[in-house]
Amino acid sequence: MAKEIIFKNQTKNKKKVSEVNQGRDLSRFPLQSMNEEPSLGVVFNDRKYYRDFVLTKKNNLLGDQGFIDLWDNRNYFYGKVDPLGYPIYCPFQSLVPINNKKGITPMAANFVAAAFDDMCDFVAKSASKPKHGLIKNVASTYMPLSAHSGWTSAMDYYSASLKAIYTAYTLGYLPQLTTGPKKIFNFDDFMNHFITFYQDVIHIHTSMLFSSFIKNDICPRTASGLIINVQQDAADNDRIKYETYISDPNFQAFRRIAQYHGFMVNKNVPWSLVANVRHSYMLKKQIQSGIISKSTDLTDLFSNTLSKAHRQDIQLLRFHMAGFYEAFISESPFETVFLDKPCLEQGFKVHVRRESRKGTSAFAPDGSFKEESSFTKEYGDEYWLKVYYALKFIDTKGSIDMKTLDKHFKNYYFIYKQRGMKSTIDKIYRDLDPQAE
Repeated sequence: MAKEIIFKNQTKNKKKVSEVNQGRDLSRFPLQSMNEEPSLGVVFNDRKYYRDFVLTKKNNLLGDQGFIDLWDNRNYFYGKVDPLGYPIYCPFQSLVPINNKKGITPMAANFVAAAFDDMCDFVAKSASKPKHGLIKNVASTYMPLSAHSGWTSAMDYYSASLKAIYTAYTLGYLPQLTTGPKKIFNFDDFMNHFITFYQDVIHIHTSMLFSSFIKNDICPRTASGLIINVQQDAADNDRIKYETYISDPNFQAFRRIAQYHGFMVNKNVPWSLVANVRHSYMLKKQIQSGIISKSTDLTDLFSNTLSKAHRQDIQLLRFHMAGFYEAFISESPFETVFLDKPCLEQGFKVHVRRESRKGTSAFAPDGSFKEESSFTKEYGDEYWLKVYYALKFIDTKGSIDMKTLDKHFKNYYFIYKQRGMKSTIDKIYRDLDPQAE
């Protein structure tokens, strides 16, 4: 693993200074949005000014040292994917509470929380000795230092997204299907229509696949467990960021102390700390936490403490699609069939008949998924691998027809027979996602 690679990032060229700021008088107050309701044009120019001039090497003694710009496309996937390009998140079992906190106890990855607690102790000691310490014992946003928020659950955000998908599919899309072959009598019909719906509507906004969702803007980077916020404020208000945080008398000391303890300050959210997992202090904390055994190998960090999301894609897909269908037929248990010829029912001629939609028997009475059932036998690994390939293809490349799907999937079927489920999922992901290696 190359030392300089921490997370797989995009590489896009970025102009150093926007045209609107070229030749601008830097002696002027940097942010022009002085009114209560500035125009969009003013806010847009402020955002460019903040990017081009605030905390840059040219205009600050420390320049951009100790910062990370997560609004820069080149850093977009920091904390979202591992060095090989696979989406990651921090599961609950890898978290610990942060001791220095405000209000409800925030959490972070164990080694990140340990480094932050050390940082808080350092700030407190420094403030108690202002003549010798870095921190000035004056009114300051950064003192006393404590965590306002940290980790957020990727699964919670994913579940909320799935609810929106289900609503759009069952209340928005399916009611439009009113004729002939567009009827839904069973799970196969439900899935066939869902693939079309997903291809036409959903993949543009979000994803049914957990791995794709992690990379989406909808999923916050805090799901990585690598971020701790020491305050809560408006990240889109550049004036607040400049006046309240960057102009704080302890800001420069805050970022120097953060850097020493293995954190980077988010340039666009200057109250947010982002763990640099390769920093010597963070490596020491990882070793102390038993995550890694030596500082030159972070394999266990990305394999154990942080989980690969794509490895759960099919399990989650199977569970939620079965759940979608069962919820749908509980709300609409019958399908209406218009008869070509009337038939007699209880002595009356009828032209319309209602047929019960077939259930899946996928769930136990307590709501848990039954691994051994007629549903898992009928819809086994090969079925879900094919659905997974179709959805991943749509997520990354666009539309796919059944003929193309059948042709492409043959190779993966043989891989599955020879190497099993895990290797096949990895292969599909590597082949379809442009970042994965």
